[in-house]
Amino acid sequence: MTGNEARAASQLQKLTASQDEDGTLLARFLAHGDEDAFAELVRRHGPMVLGVCRRVLGNEPDADDAFQAAFIVLARKGRSLRSERSVGSYLFGVARFTALRARDKARRRHEHELKAGREPCAAPKADPELLAAMDEELQRLPDRYRAPIVACFLQGRTQEEAARETGCSLSTLRRRLERGQELLRKRLIGRGITPALGAIGAAAGGANVSATFVESTTALVARAIIGKAETVPATILAAEVLSVTMQAKLKTLAAAVMAAVLVGSGVAWQLSAAEPPKPVPDMVPPGAKTPAGAIHPKKPTDPKTADPTVADRIKPGDKLVIRAENVFERARLDQVFEISAGGEIDLGEIYGGKLKIGGLTLKAAEAAILVHLRLYLRNPEIELSRFVPPPPSELELRVQRLEKEVQELRALVEELRKKKP
Repeated sequence: MTGNEARAASQLQKLTASQDEDGTLLARFLAHGDEDAFAELVRRHGPMVLGVCRRVLGNEPDADDAFQAAFIVLARKGRSLRSERSVGSYLFGVARFTALRARDKARRRHEHELKAGREPCAAPKADPELLAAMDEELQRLPDRYRAPIVACFLQGRTQEEAARETGCSLSTLRRRLERGQELLRKRLIGRGITPALGAIGAAAGGANVSATFVESTTALVARAIIGKAETVPATILAAEVLSVTMQAKLKTLAAAVMAAVLVGSGVAWQLSAAEPPKPVPDMVPPGAKTPAGAIHPKKPTDPKTADPTVADRIKPGDKLVIRAENVFERARLDQVFEISAGGEIDLGEIYGGKLKIGGLTLKAAEAAILVHLRLYLRNPEIELSRFVPPPPSELELRVQRLEKEVQELRALVEELRKKKP
């Protein structure tokens, strides 16, 4: 193949890549090592990724390292990425986590240099409070709401392009975009910030990524995938992020399994409690055998020796109090909740709605609620207890006595009327 033919083939590959969907490009790179396909992903999402990294780390070399590390993580985890999940939304979360990890390393390095008496490197400038809060709260949104906001506000996609990227219809995209903006606005207001999402999107727009940086990043990712990448800050940071992510996934999986076991035991308890006992004949003739399957009546259970966990089980109609820390002022979880007929507690739309805890003990329900809230809050702390109504005041007791006396007088009057000739 001549040089002109090679250049023409390369241009054709780039043109084809620019027309493919994100998932197709990622699959081509993972299956065939197509660097042009991955370079197109870097060109598409690089401005948003670099913008996120710079908002955390400043316009410094550390932000460039975090940028490259984020794309290495995408390549490493691309096979496990769900087909319906937006690559842009995934990269937003990876970029922010990677940048925060790099910032922590830079802070520790800064403290070490101070202790050693050396002149520390210039620390990155602090980010505006609004953009930092937006990134944090946007990361906490469910992916189905975060992906449209990332595509339309941070990447400048049209709604039609965002719908294709997220794999949903235009009407669904618009509903999710509207709902996501509403949730994000409520959460920012809860932090004392009055947001204007259009202005936020303009201020948080992507950074310019040069063609040279796209090529160097793609080449580094390609070498990292086959294990031949040099040891540089970006590859070290990517390895740390992958390790931390795996540990967090294992912890979440263990917590989910424990919650499932607890919920399963609660369902089994409910089924066993609902099963009526088989009747026992009142009298059995002398010498006759007891009918098969009959259950002898048990002696009354001594409250002192009864299993406390049975009485502690949560039932429909129970009232529970949740006191939680690290929640928003406008949507606090310091209130009384009543368990529904289906055994569910309604935490509100901001915190994922209903959660089934019927049949669990208080301790098990507290653990299940904590696992659930970790999807929406960072390091939440909760305390679950039964609602105990306050004792009536002296005035309330007097009112109750008077009402009782009035009822007795009415009954007496009614009785006298009946006796009247």
